[in-house]
Amino acid sequence: SKLSRPPSIIVLFQIFRQTILNLRCISKDPLLFDGNACIEEEALSRFGTDSPIYKQTRRDISVLRLMLACIFGSLPTIREMINRLEEFGLGGIIPVRQHFRLVFMGLGALMLARNNDTDKNRYQKLGKDIIKHFRNPPRIGSVNSMPVYLCLLAENNPSKKNYDKAIDVCKNAGMLHLKAMMNEHYGLLQLKKKRGSEIGEAYLTEAFLAYKDWGAVSKTRQLERKYDFLKDSNRSERRSSKCALWW
Repeated sequence: SKLSRPPSIIVLFQIFRQTILNLRCISKDPLLFDGNACIEEEALSRFGTDSPIYKQTRRDISVLRLMLACIFGSLPTIREMINRLEEFGLGGIIPVRQHFRLVFMGLGALMLARNNDTDKNRYQKLGKDIIKHFRNPPRIGSVNSMPVYLCLLAENNPSKKNYDKAIDVCKNAGMLHLKAMMNEHYGLLQLKKKRGSEIGEAYLTEAFLAYKDWGAVSKTRQLERKYDFLKDSNRSERRSSKCALWW
C-alpha cells in the first residue's frame, strides 16, 4: 500500500519542483509560482489562513521566490518577499531553514540598499544584522556559513578584493549560484565605469558560465538577451548540474 503523506509535505515538494522548473526555463515567469508543479494560491488554499501550516508554507514559498528574485535581479520582488519574511525575525528552530532564509534576506536587503535611496537605511541595517549572524554562526549550523558571510561582505562593501575572495570561496565550496551572483554583481559594477567594460565583460562571462553549469537556463537566457558578447560564451570542459538548491 502507498504511504500517505501530509499535505504540507506534498506542497513542500511541489514548491521545490516549481523553483527548479523556473530556473530551467519551464515556466511562464521565473519569479512566480504559477506553473505545472505549483500555483502559489492553490497551494496555500489547502490550509486555513489561521493555521500554523499556512504560515509555514507561505514562508517557504516566500524564501524560494526571494532566491529567484535575487538571482534574476528583480528589486520589486525582493522587496515584497522581504516584507513577507520580516515577521519571522532572524531566528529559527530548524537551522537549515533559518540559514537558507537569512542567506537571501541578507543578499536581497543589501541589493535593495545599494539601489534604493528611499529605504536604504532600513535595508542596510537588516543586511548588517544578518552579516553579524554569519560572522558568529551558531555551533549547530551550516558548513556553508563562511562563503555566505564573504558574499554578504562583498555586497555590503563592494570591491574587487571582496568579490574575488567571495568568488574563490564559493567556487571551492561548490556553491555555483553564489559564485555566479558575485561575478555578475561585480561585472555590472564595472560596466558602469567608463574604463571598466573589459573587466566587466570578463566577470559577466564567468557569471554566465557558472549559471550555465548550475543549470539555470532562464538566467543564462536573460543575460544573453542583455549582453550580445555572451551569446558565443563557452568553455571546452564544462561541469553540468541539475539545479541543486544549496542550503
